[in-house]
Amino acid sequence: MKRFVFLLALLLISCTPLVERFAPEDPLGYLGNEIAFNRVTDWQEEINIYVQDIIKDASTKEEKIQAIAYFITNSKEYSSNEVQDQVGQTVEKIFQKQKGVCYDSAVLLTAMARAIDIPARVVFPLLSSHSFVQVFIDGRWINVDATFGDVSYNFVLNQPLYIYMTVKDGVFERRFLKDSRFLSLIIPTPKNQMVQIQKKTNGNYILCENLNCQEVPTTEEYQTIMFGFEKYNSIDGEIISHDLGLSVSLPAGEYKVSHIKDNQCKGSSIVNLNENRIIKKLGKC
Repeated sequence: MKRFVFLLALLLISCTPLVERFAPEDPLGYLGNEIAFNRVTDWQEEINIYVQDIIKDASTKEEKIQAIAYFITNSKEYSSNEVQDQVGQTVEKIFQKQKGVCYDSAVLLTAMARAIDIPARVVFPLLSSHSFVQVFIDGRWINVDATFGDVSYNFVLNQPLYIYMTVKDGVFERRFLKDSRFLSLIIPTPKNQMVQIQKKTNGNYILCENLNCQEVPTTEEYQTIMFGFEKYNSIDGEIISHDLGLSVSLPAGEYKVSHIKDNQCKGSSIVNLNENRIIKKLGKC
């Protein structure tokens, strides 16, 4: 489904005991700044007026979030044509328009939850071209998907998740969420080079529609599961290198990791990931 225009990637979850069940001392520090993809304006006052009406019959935080989710999913029509219009939109514009994609519903749900002081963040799964929301209630992150036409609440997802954090003005980076079911791989990131991660298929390709994934037979040796950047300056378009390398979360398995620039491979390594690993340098392509 729907994909944020220039962000190429996917990932994790936090509502089971194995995952990031308990937030750090300051959960606000882990929210992500997905609204930073939109120019933030004075949307708060208008949003607040609607939110108070939406939740007027709800008493608990969970009831309030569900009421907001059902309002969002019934207020717009899904249209893939809206993907191209996502960059630079304000939350206010997303709220006012009649059509949208999963990212629009996720940003709107996040904004409305925050308007009633419930921590919320937009998350992206590694294997699915989709985005949804996590809200922090009673000491745990709860998954909520309010994509237009349906609402899924407190579901479990068996794939890594990531959020985007604003580092400074115009610069944001992808950060994977903690999940003990997956392994950490740290990869060197030369300036202005994209990172491509391919998983060995062993004869089965992972095919996802929205958040539903299944394995299908394939003759391809590797499947690309991530292609993009980890740290990006949206003002000048620069892909920024990480001094300590980028950290990704992946299921166990064999991976081919490559650096790509101008559609050409600049370095590549095969990694058998069965424990947390650090790649210090990629070999020749």
